[in-house]
Amino acid sequence: MSTLKRLCEAVEGIFKLLQELARYLVSEKKNQADTPEKLLGMEEVMARLNISRSTYFRYVREGELRPRKTGKRHYFYESDLEEALRNSKRKGRL
Repeated sequence: MSTLKRLCEAVEGIFKLLQELARYLVSEKKNQADTPEKLLGMEEVMARLNISRSTYFRYVREGELRPRKTGKRHYFYESDLEEALRNSKRKGRL
């Protein structure tokens, strides 16, 4: 009977830890949602990726970069550039 009791206590402990983890993750998600991402312009993107203007437009044309357009202006969130940053590092530009 003591083995069963120890098993139940272990399961209760695991359950409490999972509840705390869930509360922590929810609070982290709320904190991230409270701080809006910064919009980057075309010039900032070119500087971050260390690419030329023609390379920038080639990436947009080929779909490697997908800008959010406002009129004729291109904007990006930092999260939009994650894949392009990985490629730039891989190719030795950064």
